[in-house]
Amino acid sequence: MHIENTTKGRDLSPATDELWKKFYVRQFGIESANLVVERMGQKRVIFKWKQLYEAKLKDREEATQKSLDRIKKRYQEEDASLGHLLVDFVLSVTNLFLPTRVQYVVSYHISCSSD
Repeated sequence: MHIENTTKGRDLSPATDELWKKFYVRQFGIESANLVVERMGQKRVIFKWKQLYEAKLKDREEATQKSLDRIKKRYQEEDASLGHLLVDFVLSVTNLFLPTRVQYVVSYHISCSSD
């Protein structure tokens, strides 16, 4: 990629196109490469393999980012719901022990006043 970007005024794609095709096959698999060739034949267009490689790489990065965002959102939703459950649990435990504590305080005061 560096050589192609630094040589201005020269088109090196005839020499480097096969290399880009090999990179594409190694990175994305032969099935994906065959599918691209088939689609180019159907639509009667020809793209350079460098362009196809960069486009596929960009699509993969976007798909990865979308899935990461989706996972992050699920974790945030789960954290919010678990936080709510934790508060509910603490309140229910407090409500269980509150009458016992009140009874203890009342009985303590009664025992102190009877002395």
